[in-house]
Amino acid sequence: MSVIEVQKAFGKTPCAIGMIDFGTEIEVDRLRMAVEQLCRRHEILRTTYQEIPGLKFPIQVISPAPLYSFQIIDASEEDEGWNAFREIIDVASGPVLSLTLLRGVNGGTRVVVAVPLCNADETALEQFAVELRDICAGADQPASEILQYVDYSEWQNELLESDFGRQGEAFWRAALLDPVLLEQQLPLERRSKDVSQIDRIEASDPEAGRAAGRIAANLGASTRSVLFSLWAAFLSKLLQQNQILVGFAADERNPELAGTMGRFTHTLPVVCRIEPQLSLRENMQALQIKIDECLTWKDCFQSSVRRHSKSGGPSFRYPFGFKFKQGEQGAARSLLTRLNSDDGGLDKLSLEYSSEGAEQTFRIAYAVQAFSKETVAVWLEQFLVFIKNAGSDWDRALQQIGLLGAQERSRVLREFSAGDDRKCPDAVFLHRLFELQAGRSPDAIALVFEDVEISYAELNRRANRLAHFLRERGVSPEDVVGVCLGNPVEVIVALLGILKAGGAYLPLDPSYPPERSAFMVQDSGARCILTSETLAQRLTVEEHVEVIYLDTESSIKRCDSTTPAPTVDSFNLAYLIYTSGSTGQPKGVMVSHANAVASTVARLAFYQEKVAGFLLLSSFSFDSSVAGIFWTLAQGGKLCLLDDRQRKDPNRIAERVARHGVSHVLTLPSFYDQILDALGTTGLRCAIVAGETCSSDLPARHFEKLSDTRLVNEYGPTEGTVWCTAWNIHPHVYDDRIPIGKPTPSMQIYVLDSQLEPVATGLVGEIYVGGRGLARGYRHRPALTAERFVPHPYAREDGERLYRTGDLGRWRADGVLEYVGRIDHQVKIRGFRIELGEIEARLREQNIVREAVVTAREDASGDMRLVAYVVPVGSDLARASGQVQAAYRDELGGYLRTWLPEHMVPGWYVWLTRLPLMPNGKVDRNALPAPDIGQAQQEYVAPRSATEAKLAEIWQAVLRLDRVGVYDDFFALGGHSLLATQVVSRVQKELRVAVPLRRIFESTTLEQLAQSIEASEAAGLTDEKTDRLDALLTELEAR
Repeated sequence: MSVIEVQKAFGKTPCAIGMIDFGTEIEVDRLRMAVEQLCRRHEILRTTYQEIPGLKFPIQVISPAPLYSFQIIDASEEDEGWNAFREIIDVASGPVLSLTLLRGVNGGTRVVVAVPLCNADETALEQFAVELRDICAGADQPASEILQYVDYSEWQNELLESDFGRQGEAFWRAALLDPVLLEQQLPLERRSKDVSQIDRIEASDPEAGRAAGRIAANLGASTRSVLFSLWAAFLSKLLQQNQILVGFAADERNPELAGTMGRFTHTLPVVCRIEPQLSLRENMQALQIKIDECLTWKDCFQSSVRRHSKSGGPSFRYPFGFKFKQGEQGAARSLLTRLNSDDGGLDKLSLEYSSEGAEQTFRIAYAVQAFSKETVAVWLEQFLVFIKNAGSDWDRALQQIGLLGAQERSRVLREFSAGDDRKCPDAVFLHRLFELQAGRSPDAIALVFEDVEISYAELNRRANRLAHFLRERGVSPEDVVGVCLGNPVEVIVALLGILKAGGAYLPLDPSYPPERSAFMVQDSGARCILTSETLAQRLTVEEHVEVIYLDTESSIKRCDSTTPAPTVDSFNLAYLIYTSGSTGQPKGVMVSHANAVASTVARLAFYQEKVAGFLLLSSFSFDSSVAGIFWTLAQGGKLCLLDDRQRKDPNRIAERVARHGVSHVLTLPSFYDQILDALGTTGLRCAIVAGETCSSDLPARHFEKLSDTRLVNEYGPTEGTVWCTAWNIHPHVYDDRIPIGKPTPSMQIYVLDSQLEPVATGLVGEIYVGGRGLARGYRHRPALTAERFVPHPYAREDGERLYRTGDLGRWRADGVLEYVGRIDHQVKIRGFRIELGEIEARLREQNIVREAVVTAREDASGDMRLVAYVVPVGSDLARASGQVQAAYRDELGGYLRTWLPEHMVPGWYVWLTRLPLMPNGKVDRNALPAPDIGQAQQEYVAPRSATEAKLAEIWQAVLRLDRVGVYDDFFALGGHSLLATQVVSRVQKELRVAVPLRRIFESTTLEQLAQSIEASEAAGLTDEKTDRLDALLTELEAR
C-alpha cells in the first residue's frame, strides 16, 4: 500500500516522531532559520508525492520552497503537541515536516518533530535533531555536496536492472508467495480492517537482557539474532503454528549515504520455521541462515516490491515485526527524549529492543484496534519469562521452555480459576428449595400450561401424594425412577414426587427410539417407570421393572398430601441424565442433591433479578431443564410450560412470552436467533444462551431489538451440573469470539496441558471443571469415571476431583475464558453433546457397512451437520446411481433411527471405496472429502404449481441451495428441526397458511408438503384451528 493510500484509508500518514530537548532556550526566529536551512540542504524534507493518471505509482515532486509547519503551544499540553502533526502532514501537497514548539519549559526549548515515514525513518530523525542543534548553535556546516535521497532511489532502480538486482527480485518474489502467512492471527486478536493506531508497552528487565547476552556469548551469536529467534519462537507458541512471518527491520545505509537524510530502514519479510522439538541453538542456526539470505538481498527489496505491487508500495502488512537498537549513545540520544514511529499498522505486533549502557528496554508495539492493552502486557511478561527460562538451558527443546512465571501461575490458578465459594445451606435437598418457597407463597402460580394454572400449594400437594405412593412401592434413596410422560405438568409433578420420596429421577424422552430408552432403563437399574398407558407402548422393559400408569392409577389421589419426612442426605442421587457415549452406548451422569443445590444457589446469586416467569424451552431429558425448573420454583416464579411441538415453533414461543409475562428464557443461540425474529415488544428481562457456540453477530441483533434485556452466554457440561461459567454480554462491546465467561459461584475452572500443568494466558489447553457442582460420576462405569474424573492437582481439601471436559479453551488477560473447540471426536449439534463414536458403532453393526467414520461439518449457513463416510461391503456406491445411493442412505438412516435420537442421525452420506489413512494407520479425518449435496437430490423436476414454486424458493433460501426439485427430501438435503421452524415461519408469512411443525416431519418432500398446504387451504385451517388441533393431539398423546 502506497503512503498516499495509507493516508486516504486511515486519515493519517505514518510518521517518525521525536521530542527534541535542546536543554537551553532558543529564539523562535533562530529555530525557524535553522529549519529552513535544513530543508534547503535535504531535498527529502520538501518532497511530496503525486499520483499521475496512467502511471503505476506516485512520482516524487521536490518543491523549491520549504514545506514545513511551525506552531507554538503551551508546554502543559505536551500530549497535544505530540499528536499535533496528525492533522498537518500531507504527503500529496505538504507540509511534509511538522514542528511544534512547547512554550513554558523551565529554561529550555522542546520541539516535537514529525516526518512521513516515506521520507525519513527514526535514524534520519536523529540526524535531523543533531543538525538542527548544530545550526542553532552556530556550528559550521559541511561545504561539500551530499547525496540526496532521490539519487539513492535512482540507484535502486538501476540496481534492479542489473544481474544482481534480477536475482534479488526473484528472491523476494519467491519469499512473498504465501498469502496465508500474511493473514496469521494471534489468539485473543480482534478482527479489524483498520489497524493504524499504534500503542506501546515497555519494560526494563536487566535479568532478561543478561539472559539474552549469555545465550549469545555461549552460542557465538549476536544479541540481535538471539532475540529475533526467541521472538519468533514465542510467536510460534502463541499461534501454535510452526511457520510464521516476521518483519525484520534492516537498515540499508552505507558509508556513502552517511550524510543523506531519508528512509533507509525497511522491514524485510522473514519466513520462520520453528521446530518445537529442537533446541533454541538448532532453531537459531536455521533462522540465522534465513536472516542472512534476506540481508544479502536487502538492497533489492523496496524496488522489487514496488515493481510488483499495484500501488507503488508494499501491498501487505506484516502480522509481526522485530526492531533492534543497541549502543545508541551520544548527541542524538541526549537530544531526543522521545522517539518512535507512528507506522500506521505496518506490523500488528512488533518487538522493539533497545539498549543504552546498562539499561535494556523491551517494548511491544501493537495495533490498538487488534489487541487489548491487558493482553499485550501479559504477552510482554510471558516473553521476558521465556527469555530467562531459555537463558538457563538453551539446549532444551523449545517446547519444554515455558512462558509461565510465578506471578502469572498464581494468577491463573488462584484469581482466574475459582468462582465465589458460596456456601450452600446445610441439610437442603433439591426439592426442599421448592418446599420452602411453597410455604412462603402458597397461593402464587407455580405452573402454567395452556390455560391451566397450578399454585405452589397445589403443586406441593400433588407431589406429596405421589411421593407417599412411591414410598409405599418401596422407592428409597439411590433408587432410580424413570419418567416418560407427554404432559409437561405431569412431568413436573413426577420429578418433585420422586425427589420427595427419596429417589432419583431418570427422564425418558417419548421421542427417543424404544431401544435407546430400554437401554437407559436397564443400564440405570431403574426400580420403576412413571408413564401413561399410551406412551408405555413405546417402552420395552424387563419384568422386574414396575410400570406405573399415572393416568389410571387412582390410588395416588387418596395418598397423604402432607410433606413426607426426608430420607436422603445431600450425597444421594437426585437425577440421572444420559449423554452420548463413544462406545456405542449412552452413559448416565449421576448428579447428587448437593450438586444440584449448589448449581441452583449459584444461579440465584449470579442472576440478581427475580424470575417472574420462566419459559421452559428444553426437553426434560436435557439438563438445562434442571436450571429452569428449580431456579424458578426456588424463588416463587411462574414456570411456563410448552409441549414438544410448541417448544420448536418461534411464533408460538413469542406468543407465550407475551401472554404469560415471561421474564427469562434459556435456549440455544441458534434457536434464540430465530425467536428474535418473532418477538415483538416484550417484558423479557433476561435471555440466556447455552449449549453451543454463540455467534458473534447475535448480540448486535439482540440489543438492536431488546436494548433493555440482559443477554448471558453460559457454558457447562452435564458433569458440571448444567453450568460452570457465564458471561454477561454487554451492549456495544462485542468480540469476534463471544467468551464463555468466568467460573460461576462454587465452581472451579482450570485450563491445563497434558501434564495437568496450567497453560499461560492466551494459550490453548483442555478445560477442567471442579467445585461443588461436580457430578458423582457415571452410572455403573467405574473405569470411565476414573478416566474422566481425575484427582484434583490443586485441591484445597482432600478427595477433590476435576472433570476432564475434552473442551479446549484459553484465558484472556482479564481472566475471562474463551471456548476454542474439542480435543476429541465429540461434537455439539444444536446443543446436544454427541459422541461420534456412538454413531460409528451403530453404523458398523449393519452388514452392508465395512467401515464408517462420522464427522461434523459446517454448512453454507455456518450450522454444524453430521456427515457419515461409509465404505460399503462389496459395492462401489461412489459410482452408483443416485437412486441406489438413496436406497442405501434410507436403509442406514432407518436403522439408526431405531437406536438413536433424531439429532444423532447423519443428514449427509458420502460413499467411499476406502478411508484415507495417516502413516500411523489412523483415519485421516482432515482428508475426508466434503459432501456433495447434489448427490442427495433426486432427478430434478421443476415446480408445477404456485405453491410448489413458492416452497422451492423458501427451501432454497433456508437450505442455501441453488435449486430444489419437487421430489427432493428436506432432511436428505441437510434440513433439521431448527431449519424446519424457519420453513414454517416463512410459509405462514408468505403463503398465509398455518402449517404445524410436525407437518414438515410427516411430509418430507417438497411435493408432499405442497399437497398438504393446499389441502389445509381448501379446509380453511386458520392459526386458531391449528392450535386447537395441536392441543388435542398433545392431550391424546399424554393420555
